[in-house]
Amino acid sequence: MVHPALRSDIAAKFGNFLYAPVGEDNNGVLLTVLSALARQNVDPWEEAADLSRLPGDAAGPRTTNRKAACAADRGPNAIHSAFWL
Repeated sequence: MVHPALRSDIAAKFGNFLYAPVGEDNNGVLLTVLSALARQNVDPWEEAADLSRLPGDAAGPRTTNRKAACAADRGPNAIHSAFWL
């Protein structure tokens, strides 16, 4: 089975979202949505696909939980809210 990230239709659909910069970690390393999710041991491509299928009222709490986990790992200023829009 081909990983979703290797399929060009998936990459085109979610690439802008996953490669969007969201801030820096405590070492000054640029984080993208993709890297922030990967640091949480979440497959970024699967998460993007799952979020795209959810209604806004279900996606909101899920992304809020992800943001909280990221901030806890990297400090309160590491991730700005654009990650979760």
